[in-house]
Amino acid sequence: MEFGESRDFYMENKTMEKRINHQNRQRFVHAAKLFAIYYVIELVLLLILRFCFRGANLRDILSYCVVSAILLLGGMMIRELWHKRVPSDLMLLGFAAYSFYFFGERIMSEVYVAIGTLPYWMNVAAIWALLLIVYGFSVSVRIPVGVVGAFYILLSVINAVLKQFRGRGIDAIDFYSVKAAMKVAGRFRYRVSAGMVIGLLCIAGMFWVLFFYVKGQKSFSEWKRESPAGSMKNKAARALIFAAGVGVFVFILGTDVLEKRGYTPAYSSERNGVLFNILFQLKYLSLDVPDDYDERVVYEAAERYVSGEPGDLSGYPNIIVIMNEALSDLSVYGEFETNLPVLPYLDSADQNMKKGYAYSSVYAGNTAVSEYEFLTGDSNALFQTMPYATMIKSGTQPQTLVSALNELGYTTIAMHSYYNSAYRRTTVYDVLSFDRIFFMEDMEELEYLREFATDASQYRTIYKMFEQKEDSERLFVFNVTMQNHMDYDYENAEFAEPIVLTEYPGQYKQVEQYLSCIHESDRAFRELTDYFAVVSEPTVILMFGDHQPKLEEEFYNRIAGTSDSYVEENGIQYLVPYVMWANYELEESFCGLTSLNYLQANLMDAAGLPLTGYQQYLLKLQQQYPVISSHYVITAGGSVRFTQDCIGDLSEYRSVMYNHMSNISHNPPGFFHYR
Repeated sequence: MEFGESRDFYMENKTMEKRINHQNRQRFVHAAKLFAIYYVIELVLLLILRFCFRGANLRDILSYCVVSAILLLGGMMIRELWHKRVPSDLMLLGFAAYSFYFFGERIMSEVYVAIGTLPYWMNVAAIWALLLIVYGFSVSVRIPVGVVGAFYILLSVINAVLKQFRGRGIDAIDFYSVKAAMKVAGRFRYRVSAGMVIGLLCIAGMFWVLFFYVKGQKSFSEWKRESPAGSMKNKAARALIFAAGVGVFVFILGTDVLEKRGYTPAYSSERNGVLFNILFQLKYLSLDVPDDYDERVVYEAAERYVSGEPGDLSGYPNIIVIMNEALSDLSVYGEFETNLPVLPYLDSADQNMKKGYAYSSVYAGNTAVSEYEFLTGDSNALFQTMPYATMIKSGTQPQTLVSALNELGYTTIAMHSYYNSAYRRTTVYDVLSFDRIFFMEDMEELEYLREFATDASQYRTIYKMFEQKEDSERLFVFNVTMQNHMDYDYENAEFAEPIVLTEYPGQYKQVEQYLSCIHESDRAFRELTDYFAVVSEPTVILMFGDHQPKLEEEFYNRIAGTSDSYVEENGIQYLVPYVMWANYELEESFCGLTSLNYLQANLMDAAGLPLTGYQQYLLKLQQQYPVISSHYVITAGGSVRFTQDCIGDLSEYRSVMYNHMSNISHNPPGFFHYR
């Protein structure tokens, strides 16, 4: 090549290099403009939410702007300046994951309180992992963002709607109640909040900037056809990306690192974040043998506590248990005034009646946990499972309060004035060996208040059962009510005696409607005891609340005398009342602060029935630990401790419970039952 030709070639290369650099700079400037437009629009929307609707959290907003900007701008720079597509895509998917979490949950679901650093980023990591898994199949930013985005938007909308209904988001156990939820979805009234609208607009902006920026991007198949020599390298990259996504789920589902950091599935999605909370709870839908399980200590306990001998059925009382939906006493938060006493009968009556408070393991929902703790005597505290999904298995014959009363000769009846599909109750009640089972469709002449069956009309079904039974027959009725179920903003709800907050009339409408509901429960319970007061056969009635309701937080703060957001660590929101009544003088028994897992043993003791060895064990344990719930353990000395800090101290109880329901074939004889 001659000198002139060499010089021309050199100049052409320099010109081409300048043109390429200019094009790169132009593309980066174009990307930077997209970046700037996106953040101006999103920031304006977030600030409108923050200052016009008193929503969002400035710290959250700042955190999102900084971290997401690093991911988005970094992904653009890597793509435009260094032409590294896969690293760029990974950063852009990280930006999408953080945006989905922040806008979908923190904004749409109006979760403005701070959560722990670990669960915050575990939610982002879980969404990122889903994006990486889909990306591993497609090597395209648009496909995983579209697929995972559609899924997460739907999840966020459902979570936001559930928060309005019951004050907490989705739990893994909710998937067992989908059919029942679909049947009643039309009854609930929900509002489209400013957070939901702005969250969806922000997500739409995120979709726009990503889809517009990567438009024309080749799919993996096109990429592979253009570079067949690099197909093995591409496959390896896909495999590594896919493995990284799977690794996040292995960490959450397959290790106990999070448990060692103090996280439990009893926490709500507000504490753990919705996706991380669901994933974390999924591992508890099955129960492994505890590391500290020791069958010998179970048999040693069985030697110490031998079941009593069944006696003559005619000498036993009829037993009615009312697990009253959302029954609570809001005065535990502080004093407030109303136009009428809210619970006049329960507050004033004391003849043949014992009263107290019990800690529930759940708040504003998950009724099945309370049912399980009462019927089995096991606390959900030490396993943190979804018990009606994990502990009650078809084909098993667990020994519970129901089977014990069956052995004594009782006719056992379960009643629930709602659909039979919720919480697998049809299967569960059958496994628990109830002789007869009644759901809403099986009961005649039910009356409704706010579209839920009233306590009073449900109790009339009980009256008929007693009037139709044989004289020699003794009944055990376990009745789950629905009258006081959320939500508490039904329009045109007609109450015989509506309750009004005299200091704040009309200001807290949910509170007033809820108080009017439980006022009706108080009236119905008085009718129930009046009916059995004149029945010749001895009868014992136990009523307790399953959990507290979710109402206006400002009301709780006001009566509690604090301007801070209500903090659940004080435990007040888990307190529910219980009352035991009989048409004869009750024997001396425990009465005071306890937890739901002890109530069955106290009921049997107060009714003068022979106790199983396990019920005797529970009464002894109650003396040492009056409260064992999913969140708190209270010792006899009054010391309040977090449950996760007491696992070692309660290892014997943990072994007994595992043997009780999960190792049935190795139950010690004469401990959980009479024979």
